[in-house]
Amino acid sequence: MVDAVVLAGRRNAGRLASVSDVAWEALIPVAGRPMVQWVIEALEGSESVSRILLVGAPEVQSAVRGKKVSAVTPGVDLLTSLSRGIRASNRSCPVLVVTGDLPLLTPEAVEDFLDQCSETSAEFYYPIISKQLNEAKYPGMRRTYGRVRDGTFTGGNIVLVEPAAFYRCYDRIAAFVRHRKNPLRQASLLGWTFTVRLLAGTLTVEQVERRVREIFGVRAVAVWARYPEIAVDVDKPSDLQLVNSVLSGRFPSAGAQGCAKV
Repeated sequence: MVDAVVLAGRRNAGRLASVSDVAWEALIPVAGRPMVQWVIEALEGSESVSRILLVGAPEVQSAVRGKKVSAVTPGVDLLTSLSRGIRASNRSCPVLVVTGDLPLLTPEAVEDFLDQCSETSAEFYYPIISKQLNEAKYPGMRRTYGRVRDGTFTGGNIVLVEPAAFYRCYDRIAAFVRHRKNPLRQASLLGWTFTVRLLAGTLTVEQVERRVREIFGVRAVAVWARYPEIAVDVDKPSDLQLVNSVLSGRFPSAGAQGCAKV
């Protein structure tokens, strides 16, 4: 059993503001419900999730319904909000961190990810989804992909982390977040040789895992996710149009709930 931390504290001040005037992205309507409500319902339906710690403003908290939901006040930024959510969890167990903009998330996707995590001993589990799998189910969806020798992947928006490991490498995570818009500084933190090989696509997933362990001092593994829904986040109008189409049954491949690993 795990606690889930749902991050829903982002103001609607980006590209989605052009299609919705609500104050918080988590409250943007998707198929008739606040976007984050779909995430809550997926987690409520997962037998492995004991509590849901919703990190969001009072307006977000009051708009959400769920038997497992507890409110957590957000911090001044994403990292401090995450820290508050983890501190409110049962810190003797791993914590499932989920962003509040995944309306296509399903209980099956959550359970499958956690099942795969249980097969490996690590402190940080990050899902990767193959481009082939993603485009087979959601053709035309625009995602950012990275190429390695094992294939071409995008990242998911749920992770499993040991609380002690998170706080052990908090300062190093903060450094990466602080310099996220400075490619040169990011490259210096990663190492120039590693960065060049990463951009060239000559590394393997295992080599990337090893470098993450070296930098952050945590046992990190990539999980080859079988449900692309964990990567379908909504951060631009075309994403919102897609998820509305899927949840209203207008998207061609909406009927399939999962796919085999590619």
